[in-house]
Amino acid sequence: MNALPDYVLSMQEGIALSGFHNAPDDVYQTSCHKQQTWSCDSVELKFSAPKRWPSNTPDNIMGYKMNWRNGTADYNDSRWDWLKPEFKEYTRKIFEANNKHQTFLESVNRLMETYTTLAPALKAWRPLWDLLPEDAKERHKAVKERKVVKAEELDLDLNAMTSAVALNKLTR
Repeated sequence: MNALPDYVLSMQEGIALSGFHNAPDDVYQTSCHKQQTWSCDSVELKFSAPKRWPSNTPDNIMGYKMNWRNGTADYNDSRWDWLKPEFKEYTRKIFEANNKHQTFLESVNRLMETYTTLAPALKAWRPLWDLLPEDAKERHKAVKERKVVKAEELDLDLNAMTSAVALNKLTR
């Protein structure tokens, strides 16, 4: 094997595992399998020493299906039995953390949709302050002087307006 040229067997320091193919539904996979995205999560399995690794070996011989970025192990291949429980636990913790994160974001969004301005939202949940960007904090802290205008200064005939409302109620 060592006599073969480098293009047949390349030196690998490890393999990237993004899950198992042929796995039952209760085996967690990484986000690559669940969402079919280009940003795949994978676990790097480091070899104890660099090893010669075949480039185009059939999947059934290796028990590992390799693509350009990472690969999947065959769940039915007993050579991977040692990894199955550890990988399942590892990905379970990732999914739990992602679910907590998603729940938190949904809760914050619901809070923000409930209140039209920042002040009542902060009264309802004070830790919201820590999540605000600095410019929003500065705008909120800024003292805004509002000119108080008395009704007499508006140059309005409030008595006539009151009479019109009262007449409208009486004539309905």
